[in-house]
Amino acid sequence: MMWYKGIRIILDALKILLAQQYPFTMIFVGDGMDLEEIKAYAETLDLMDVCRFIGPVYEREEIRAWYCTADLMLFPSSFDTNGLVVREAAACSLASVLIKDSCAAEGIEDGKTGILIEENAEEMAAALVSLSVEKMRSLGEQAAEAIYLSWADSVHAAAERYAVIQEKWLRWEYPNKELPTDELMRFFKELRDARKDVRDHLLTEYMKKREEVRSRIERYL
Repeated sequence: MMWYKGIRIILDALKILLAQQYPFTMIFVGDGMDLEEIKAYAETLDLMDVCRFIGPVYEREEIRAWYCTADLMLFPSSFDTNGLVVREAAACSLASVLIKDSCAAEGIEDGKTGILIEENAEEMAAALVSLSVEKMRSLGEQAAEAIYLSWADSVHAAAERYAVIQEKWLRWEYPNKELPTDELMRFFKELRDARKDVRDHLLTEYMKKREEVRSRIERYL
């Protein structure tokens, strides 16, 4: 709960919705140094009857339950990077409202996998009023399909990237030597195949094979 995450935009937009008698409940999850100021500001806007501040949540399934309870996630931050929360929401078929051209909005298609707005309360309010429950659900389903990335897929992508970095470094350090590229590629292919079975097997194989390949590279160097 920090002002720089765009929370004032959310509260001001909710005030506009309240004035238009638009029905909603807003749930704020988390803690932070600005929490009390945020709650005080919400009270000055007469929003406390439609806003719930539930504090921090650390248990995985409870976090998932809050995502699944919602129709839309509001994250109008131009401060954050390509944050995990947008992907967490997508994993629960929940689309996000984000600031256009912000890092947090990277990879989001407006009207398809999320909603992109200018950085002001009026645009957020207009976007929320324009969305039916059916449209929000459709956006959430498309977000889950397009931007959610599983842990297994993340490990697979990281493994392939490490192989590229390793080869580039070796070629720069030892330009006139034959490289153990084939060995590395066989290693990463095993990871790629293992992930199709079970995630735990993938991670176990990764830890075991990593040490094996490292020792072979050290002998090579």
